[in-house]
Order: sequence, then C-alpha cells, then structure tokens
Amino acid sequence: MTHQHFNDENHEQFMRKVDYLDNHLRQLTLPPEDLFARIPLKKHDTVLDLGAGTGYLTLPAAAYVKETVYALDLSAKMLALIATRAKAANLTNIECLNSSIEALPLEAESVNQVFASLVLHELPDLETALTQIHRVLKTEGHLTILELAEHDHHGAPRLTPSALRNALELTGFTITKEEHPESDLYIIIAQK
Repeated sequence: MTHQHFNDENHEQFMRKVDYLDNHLRQLTLPPEDLFARIPLKKHDTVLDLGAGTGYLTLPAAAYVKETVYALDLSAKMLALIATRAKAANLTNIECLNSSIEALPLEAESVNQVFASLVLHELPDLETALTQIHRVLKTEGHLTILELAEHDHHGAPRLTPSALRNALELTGFTITKEEHPESDLYIIIAQK
C-alpha cells in the first residue's frame, strides 16, 4: 500500500477504511493518553499529526493542548471526518491540512510536537519527509513515531527500528527514547 490511499475511492470503500483504521488503532495496547504520558507533551505545545487518518491522535491531542493541532492527511475525506468529529466534541483548535508529509505546508520552527503513527513505512521518500519534519519542528521539539514491527510478504520488517534510527540521526535528530510496549509495536521519540 502506498501513501496515496483514500484519493480515488467511493463512499463504501472509504467507510471500510475508516472502520479498519478505527478498529486497528484501538486494538493497540497504547491509548493516546498513555502515549502522551510517555512524551514531553505540554499544555501550550503546538502539535502536527502526520497521516492523521480518523483523528485517533488528533482529537485527544486537541483536547489536551491549548494551542493548534494540525491534522495532516492526503485524504480530504479523512480530514472532513476529523472536522466532523472535532465539532461533535466541541474542539476548536484543530486545523486540517490536505498535503503530503514530503511537502509540509507549515513555516519553519512552527510546531513543538510531531506525531507519526503508523505512517512512515508508507512513504516512498523517508529522507525528504524527515527533512521536512525537522524543518517545521522548533528547536528542542519532539517527533514521536509509532510503527508496527510486522513483516512484509518477504519476511522483512516494513521499517525496522534500526533503519529508522539511522535515518533520524542522518537528518539531525537525537533519539531520546525507544520502547517496545508490545511485540509488534515500537515507539521512537526523537528531538531536534
């Protein structure tokens, strides 16, 4: 699956994708609140959620912080869903961005926290994406990555922790934490 998902699909396909994302993410033993407790998320942080999907991290982050939470996704339908869910939850600090990770539409040093949950493995150009993330993060800002350690059809991990660590360090990030809260999930937190 490439990162160009959701663009050319009918309503039924879209709803199947929403159900899959909601169920798949909820099956993780790491609820958003538990993740936020593991990272240095502060009430006055500005947040960017990459590949925001159904808002699994966007919505709880917006309820937690007082500043803007940017929900970025290639799918305008997913962003519309997040906007609907935000309105229902009376959350007014979410701004939706219909864009790719490789071309972030934000100013340099404009966010304190970036979340990349189950999305980096889909990118055709990880180096460009990490360079863009590094650009928009404020000095001492954090990038929190959740990835599955599941294997592709050849038996190789989709994005190994060591490959991700190397890519982050080459981009100028410092790894501050790595955890494996369950066998098929890992978290890497990196600082600019």
